[in-house]
Amino acid sequence: MPRGEAAESVAKLPVGAVFETPCLQSTSFDKRIAYGFSSTTTGPSVVLKIHAPKGTKALLIEKAIKASFTEKEVILSKGLKLKVTANRTVQIPYQPPRTIVIAEVLK
Repeated sequence: MPRGEAAESVAKLPVGAVFETPCLQSTSFDKRIAYGFSSTTTGPSVVLKIHAPKGTKALLIEKAIKASFTEKEVILSKGLKLKVTANRTVQIPYQPPRTIVIAEVLK
């Protein structure tokens, strides 16, 4: 989940843009958890929804550790190239507007 300046940069990417992740990406496969992490009072709220094809290097944290509470976290490898397929702003009741960027991992 991008935060701070990275979130602002991702939110401005047009459809068709390709970008590379310079470091490991902490993600969640639970939309509610992702939305919770994207909520901010100091900058834009951005959710990056990633479509990763089978074979993408990733680690499912729930399988790696035994914990009663998890963030349904998946760590994605660094250096992934992603292509923006959609970029839109949505309004969720009682929350500030949120930018949803959908990207697919390129092989």
